Amino acid sequence: MKLRKIWVLPLLLTLVCSVGCGGKADLLHGYEKVVSSMGSLARTSEHKLIGTRTCGSDNYTGAYAATCRQARGKDVVFGGCSLQARRLQVTGSVACQSGFVQLIVKNGSDELWLTPDANGNISQEITGSGGDWYLSVEYADFSGSVTLCSAYAK
Repeated sequence: MKLRKIWVLPLLLTLVCSVGCGGKADLLHGYEKVVSSMGSLARTSEHKLIGTRTCGSDNYTGAYAATCRQARGKDVVFGGCSLQARRLQVTGSVACQSGFVQLIVKNGSDELWLTPDANGNISQEITGSGGDWYLSVEYADFSGSVTLCSAYAK
């Protein structure tokens, strides 16, 4: 409950400043900035990643690669929170020697599992509504490699 009150205060301050300084567009822009900054907190920080992330033009795009030996844990690789809908193309590959790995896209309460084909390749276009959207990799005693690329679909 206390945590909820902590982030509500900056949101209210931003909204009050936006209303006083401009119209509806300014209010939405201010709200988008607050929501976006809050959403980036859910991504795994660079020094805690199991793999390595190369950021793209924003928090939703980029590349990720991991070579693992009995890795356990979860990397929230890309994503954030936004008022805008997004259409992304996610490509990559999984080479599993042992263990288990899951690639999951979460958009609000919806979850989509990305399943590699018989050769271990992934290619899927994902359309997400506004709100929170995250691409995560979950490892359970996984040995092998994972590569991912997230880009805006054309």
